Amino acid sequence: MKEEGSPIAMINASLMSASGVYATYTAVGGDEGGLNDSGINVVVKAYKTNLKNIQKIKQEQAALAVSK
Repeated sequence: MKEEGSPIAMINASLMSASGVYATYTAVGGDEGGLNDSGINVVVKAYKTNLKNIQKIKQEQAALAVSK
């Protein structure tokens, strides 16, 4: 999409929206209803854990590239 000229902010918002809809769908168990505050906190915790793992991997890869 970036190569087609779509702004990065639009791509980011689209991916985050899709992910949020999917997280709500899986947390609630379908299309019925939505998340209350405790459900939102569960999803936030899952995203935070995943983001930490991604950053750890990226940092490890960067350290390996520097050491070569």
